[in-house]
Parts: sequence; C-alpha cells; structure tokens
Amino acid sequence: MKLNPSQVAMYLYLGSDLPMMGKRTLDEKIAAGYEMLNKISKQDFGKNVLEWHNYLLGEYSESYQASNIHKDIEEKIELVKSSEEWLSAVSRICS
Repeated sequence: MKLNPSQVAMYLYLGSDLPMMGKRTLDEKIAAGYEMLNKISKQDFGKNVLEWHNYLLGEYSESYQASNIHKDIEEKIELVKSSEEWLSAVSRICS
C-alpha cells in the first residue's frame, strides 16, 4: 500500500506501525505524526483526532482519500478514542 504524506502523518499520529518508519515507541510515533500534521496543514488541532481527520478530508480530500485509506483511518480513530494508552500518550505530546 502506497501512502501519501497526509496519510502517513495520520497513521503515525494514531500510533500505527509503518514499515518505512522503523521501530518506534507509541510516543515517538504520535510525536512524529503530530509534527508532520502541523507541517503539512499549517494547523494545530492538538489532541483532537477528529478535527485533524475532518480537516484533511476537507482540505486534502483528493490525496487523503486516495485508495479509500481514509476509511481504514476512520476505523483506527474509533479504536484510539477508547484506548487509555493512546489518550495518555497524546495528552503528554499535544499539550
């Protein structure tokens, strides 16, 4: 699966493992994704994962929705919203 930068950023922000990024801790993945999202979008939605997702859907719709990856991202969003580990890590990183 080939990902574009906004998709890579969102997957990292969600704490996903991506082979091209090597082994990283959850905090490192979230921090890298958060930094990429800020650089790509010139926005800062902090720890609000739905705001990030909706912004990318609106502003980068063609590239973000390529290959219907956004649907997989939506499923991952639902999982992290109830993950204490992810919520705790994103709170530390996106203060």
